[in-house]
Amino acid sequence: MERKYYIRMMTSEVNKSINEYLLEESELSRIKLLMSRRISYLMGKKGLSRKELSEQTGLTEATISYILNGKKFPSFRTIIKLEKCLEGSIINISR
Repeated sequence: MERKYYIRMMTSEVNKSINEYLLEESELSRIKLLMSRRISYLMGKKGLSRKELSEQTGLTEATISYILNGKKFPSFRTIIKLEKCLEGSIINISR
């Protein structure tokens, strides 16, 4: 039996609504992988290294590495910092 995870995601920047999702472990892993690929794509598009992304977001290089390697699911604040710096959406969860 797979473990289940609750994640809370802001689904609208306009009204700051937050939805909770109950995810299977495999779903969470899939979302981390998709997020990692999206961040890498946006970094490449802007020509940013991990070090430069770290400097521009105020996140540590270790945190960025964990996210890019799928070891850590970022907090709301981290997602917002990344999206602002990368000028693009990094996650879109829909059911």
